[in-house]
Amino acid sequence: MTTIPEDTVEIVGYDAISAIARDGDLYYRLTNCHQASATGVQDGTACRACYELVDPIFGAAYTAAEVAKMLTAADPFAGIVDVPTNDGWDT
Repeated sequence: MTTIPEDTVEIVGYDAISAIARDGDLYYRLTNCHQASATGVQDGTACRACYELVDPIFGAAYTAAEVAKMLTAADPFAGIVDVPTNDGWDT
């Protein structure tokens, strides 16, 4: 069995805004400055690592269905277009 350090999160994907991580049944964005979760502060939403204010979108939690839609929207051709690789091609 692999032990995961407490400060490690599972990143499930990326969209045009940020990385998306999972904690149990909830998903949330990681801040772009430190790849950390966000927290509410007196003045708004802040990165948990540096406490700089970030967009409130980083303070939201999402369900698996919402994340699936976000990740599909990030790659509109996901599952539709088979992207060929150059395996075996002369480069």
